[in-house]
Amino acid sequence: MSKIKHSTEKALQMLRTLPRVSIANIRDNPNSKKAVKRGRAQHGGDKHGAGNKGSNQRQNYMRLGYETGNSPFYLRFSYEPYYKGHHLKREYPPISLHQLQKLIDTNRIDGSQPIDLTTICNTGLFQIRPDQLHHGVQITDEGADEFCAKVNLEVQHAPELVIAAIEKNGGVVRTAYYDPHSLFALVNPKKWFEKGVPIPRRMLPPQDAVDYYTDAKNRGYLADPEEISRERLVLAQKYGYELPKIEEDPEYEMLTQAKDPRQIFYGLNPGWVVSLKDRAIIKAKEGGLGQLGTECAKLLRSTYGQESVILSDIIKPSQAIANSGPYIFADILDFKGLQKIVVDHRVDWIIHFSALLSAIGEQNVQLAVRVNIEGLHNVIELAKQYKLRIFVPSTIGAFGPESPRNPTPNVTIQRPKTIYGVSKVHAELIGEYYHHKFGLDFRCLRFPGVISSDPPGGGTTDYAVAIFFEALKSGKYNCYLKPDTRLPMMYIEDCLRSLHEFMIAPEEKLKTRVYNVTAMSFTPEELVNELANYIPELHVSYHPDSRQAIADSWPQVFDDSEARQDWGWQPKYDLKKLVELMIKDVQENYINKGLSNV
Repeated sequence: MSKIKHSTEKALQMLRTLPRVSIANIRDNPNSKKAVKRGRAQHGGDKHGAGNKGSNQRQNYMRLGYETGNSPFYLRFSYEPYYKGHHLKREYPPISLHQLQKLIDTNRIDGSQPIDLTTICNTGLFQIRPDQLHHGVQITDEGADEFCAKVNLEVQHAPELVIAAIEKNGGVVRTAYYDPHSLFALVNPKKWFEKGVPIPRRMLPPQDAVDYYTDAKNRGYLADPEEISRERLVLAQKYGYELPKIEEDPEYEMLTQAKDPRQIFYGLNPGWVVSLKDRAIIKAKEGGLGQLGTECAKLLRSTYGQESVILSDIIKPSQAIANSGPYIFADILDFKGLQKIVVDHRVDWIIHFSALLSAIGEQNVQLAVRVNIEGLHNVIELAKQYKLRIFVPSTIGAFGPESPRNPTPNVTIQRPKTIYGVSKVHAELIGEYYHHKFGLDFRCLRFPGVISSDPPGGGTTDYAVAIFFEALKSGKYNCYLKPDTRLPMMYIEDCLRSLHEFMIAPEEKLKTRVYNVTAMSFTPEELVNELANYIPELHVSYHPDSRQAIADSWPQVFDDSEARQDWGWQPKYDLKKLVELMIKDVQENYINKGLSNV
């Protein structure tokens, strides 16, 4: 009896240590016959091993994480509101103050320049993936006690201790939002620039992020600067350190650099194109802050009063522009916004400069159609609706290879081969139509290449501007046109004077609504010969690119006899005077001040 009891206890003890019987651990009996499953392509191969019914037969395989049955995981367990929309939430990979200090100490990051997401990604140690919901970086407080660098830092999230550690050293920290499209450009600028497309405009933060980026405590980029100054002092008092005076810092200019809320890169505005091949920056939009817009505003304000002329564009103006007279934000693609401007400011004249120029228009035809054609439709319809007078500039690009080139008369076959030229012909024709159909006071001048001391903006004729910057800076210039390419040109003062004289010309003197105007015609070689009188050591090489084909389709000499006859147009500047003035202006306003030619 004791022997049986001992065996029973032994069996129970063994059962306690063995795993429970389940489908996972049962095995076939030894030597039992196992049925052989049908292999692929057996029995005629009609199913190819994909089963007889269901999704396997159709090879419509389930997505990763999918559960069959009536009670999948997310139904078997209680609802957790915390995880709602988890697949849409923005992610911010961390970088610590310790890591940032190490990057600065090892010269992977230059602390004497503003630091943003591009700087951090360029170290090669951090990777931001916008396609995986990464929206930037958050900086953590690990190493806050040892952080000693004075930096101008832009990140996407920063806690209070991090802000205190940076500001204690005399630095500046800013939190800023970037939409996914902007992030693709920001994290890999080289890849973006190689596409040859314009720099996008940064979007404003979504509704759930607005509070964070408008809060001065978070140093949000949309916060009131005065509120930020007060919060800097409050934080210094809270953590017990003396707040350094940035105004007295020798690196004040670097520390106060900040991007516009619509800007992605320091020093580069939305709409500009960076050409790595040509090592040039093409300023795509010729709006109110373009080559003609600012100078035209100066001329008109000197005549009609500072408050009588409103300058507008979609980019942030410089302090000098903001102080020179009224400036407003205006998007030509926003018709209702334009209506509000006209009504609020009692506008009676519109001078419409906004356009994508020839070279950049060919790289982004879709955007050129929107800006150059849809924008014009908005402005001209606005002028009709409110009975405004409107001036729209045209260009030598409105002519094509079928046009007579020397000279090119006022009325002739046009047929341009660029979207820029097509849009200008469209503007001329629709303006004349509105004049004859609705009595709209529409006026248009076809300008040649306009030369001024402003940096070049992306046009085919801009070699005649860029050469002055390069000649004075390095004594060398690589011209993208052939030396014998003749094009009509005009100094900016002649250009603006012709515009003003045409605007005030009596209606009865105008026999047409569109006129040619010009001052001179020259080739790159003729310009170089004249420039050599001031810079004898100048060396110019010629390497024609895609812009040569555009120039070959344009007029060589403009016939502006109708403008001279109808409303008395006369230019004042020839090539000799032009070169003399450009040498002086570029030297004084840019070279002596150490400013770049872009």
